[in-house]
Amino acid sequence: MVRICRRSLLSLSATLCLAATASASSCDTLIANFNSAISDKSIAKVRDAMGAIADDSSCNFDIDTYRLQEIDFAIGAAGSAATEGERKPLIEFAQNAIRIGGTWRSAEAMGDYYARRGEFADAHRWYETGISFLSQASTSSTPHDREQLLARAEAAKHQASDDSEGRRSASFASTARDVDGSLGGIYSRDLLRGAQAVAVPLPINFFYDETRFTPVGEKAMEELLEAVKEQNIQTMTLVGHTDPRGGRSYNVDLSKRRAAAVRDYLMSHGVSAHIDIDGKGPDSPFDVSLLGRPVTKEEEWALDRRVEWVRPGSSD
Repeated sequence: MVRICRRSLLSLSATLCLAATASASSCDTLIANFNSAISDKSIAKVRDAMGAIADDSSCNFDIDTYRLQEIDFAIGAAGSAATEGERKPLIEFAQNAIRIGGTWRSAEAMGDYYARRGEFADAHRWYETGISFLSQASTSSTPHDREQLLARAEAAKHQASDDSEGRRSASFASTARDVDGSLGGIYSRDLLRGAQAVAVPLPINFFYDETRFTPVGEKAMEELLEAVKEQNIQTMTLVGHTDPRGGRSYNVDLSKRRAAAVRDYLMSHGVSAHIDIDGKGPDSPFDVSLLGRPVTKEEEWALDRRVEWVRPGSSD
């Protein structure tokens, strides 16, 4: 009886070993097919290869990794597509994949795609989607990652709402709301994790050489007011900035007066927080290196003209 049991166990062990080897071999083949489809730049082949991996129980444990590669491939292919007919299905495919299993990185990549095309409202929407993904426990990010995503979201929001200092009409790119109905996007507390302090650029537009808000600036102030009240802010620091044109001392004074205008608006609309203000003039330009794309000098100057809400960080 002992010999029979030993033989049975040996037979079972051998069978399991052979099955594991076969499964590993099958998975290697599926992954090779997926990588080949990526190399061939064929969305149909990539889709089929992903489907095969998803259906294979020995291979789909790491499916999120392949989905992210699939998304990156589709966005890259859309960016180099020769015609709108080629581009549209690729970008729709990538967007659907992000909604199913994307991360903040894939949403940021989608935002980058639109920003490079100058479609800033769509870029803003996808950067904010990326910010909403930061709260997922499975999504890791560093303070620098969050700083970069914030810069890209704010720049897209600002450029989508650019009214050339009141010289032309523009629509305000409003911030998305989180699932609880509160304002997310650049106001999200997830952006504060792991940082000592976070300077949140506020897309508040002023008339040229004035402290008066443009109509778009008024909308931005209404949004800031809502965020401050929602989050029950008790203390705030606001810092004004200008572009480098003109005299430094004048610009420092202008930037401080603009920060004061933001403070005065908040206080006149029921905010009881203690609000400190400062003005840096042209001394701390917007860090365009965080955008990962070229900008014109005019665009850079527009981003320089801002008021920042300097927020204390929180534990990661």
